[in-house]
Amino acid sequence: AARVMVRGRVSPGNMTYLMLNFQDASRRTLGLGVVDRLPVGDYPDGVELVVWMQAPTGTQWVGMGVRALNQVGTDYAAFSGFSLQALAP
Repeated sequence: AARVMVRGRVSPGNMTYLMLNFQDASRRTLGLGVVDRLPVGDYPDGVELVVWMQAPTGTQWVGMGVRALNQVGTDYAAFSGFSLQALAP
């Protein structure tokens, strides 16, 4: 499971999200991964984005990241409190 807090302002067309993916020993991506996207709105107090997924067979590396794309005008994104946690099956 991956988690991050984000404060921001998201306009239509903006994409602000948290992503989780997996890689094998050769660092090739396994599967499609998952994302949690912040909807259009204003989040001055912050919200938590969360994604989780069972690691595919052969996973050696876990990756998480955040992105903010297509920001315009007064859009912004401030990320904090990154967390990556293994969950029991």
